[in-house]
Amino acid sequence: MERGRRTNFAMTCGQEQHQAKLTDAKVRDILRSDRPTAALAAQYGVRYQTIDSVRKGRSWKHVPRVAP
Repeated sequence: MERGRRTNFAMTCGQEQHQAKLTDAKVRDILRSDRPTAALAAQYGVRYQTIDSVRKGRSWKHVPRVAP
């Protein structure tokens, strides 16, 4: 093992991250919503790119997607 490298740590995702501003429930609401991305970003206190990433499936992948 290289010096300073940890290999046995648990990966956390989603709302388990201590700095997460969204929860699984909020992400489900975002995925169901037809409101503009900018409006949702303002509502949830996150950046436009965060909402866009959720909607495009680049982040919060563990939350089941709603069928269109």
